[in-house]
Amino acid sequence: MTIAGLVPVSLVDYPGHVAVTLFSAGCDLRCPYCHNPDLVTVRPQAPVDVADVLNLLRRRPAVTHVCVSGGEPTLHRDLPQLLAAIKDLGHSIKLDTCGSRPERLAQVLRAGLCDYVAMDIKTSWDRYLELGPVPGATCARSAELVQSLAPDYEFRTTAYPAAVDHAAVRKIAAGIAGARRYALQQFVAGRRLLDDRAAAVAPYPASMLEDWARELSPLFPEPVQVRNTGTPPS
Repeated sequence: MTIAGLVPVSLVDYPGHVAVTLFSAGCDLRCPYCHNPDLVTVRPQAPVDVADVLNLLRRRPAVTHVCVSGGEPTLHRDLPQLLAAIKDLGHSIKLDTCGSRPERLAQVLRAGLCDYVAMDIKTSWDRYLELGPVPGATCARSAELVQSLAPDYEFRTTAYPAAVDHAAVRKIAAGIAGARRYALQQFVAGRRLLDDRAAAVAPYPASMLEDWARELSPLFPEPVQVRNTGTPPS
């Protein structure tokens, strides 16, 4: 598995825990607002060796949580082997995914290799082909797997105005109604993104996302969260 980068101490990637975060290379989608563009399109010149990752985890027994992010981790055939090796060390694992490979997602969930899944729902299922060659029905299948098999999980949508509007979030929420956790994330402009033109897109006002969250919250057991509404970096 190609690990393009590693954060040895993260306070934000695994809810409620200090974690080591691993970033895999490659993704099926081409979301213009992606803030990890090098992970999507560029093969890393100095990938991190899996053995080095496992040695790091052994040397730091106080950190017992690992987030595997990307890119899209489920692109890699040997993802189950990596997760199993981390599990053998006694660590809890959070997997970040866009849901583009439901067959591999099902494999790791049925094997008990994930403790928490964060799935990004990019837009309503009928609009997925705007963002890359992955049909919405494929990701909808992954959402079903997460709801039925993941021990704990969340769904989240980045409110990029060119791909997500009020109608889209209503469709998304209806499609995952009853899910344990759903969050709307503010699109953050003003940083290096996959498509430079996306940096010029004005984010929705925070108040609009809060209105949407209040509207959608009755569909879920927990109130819909709104994230990243602070002042974007210049």
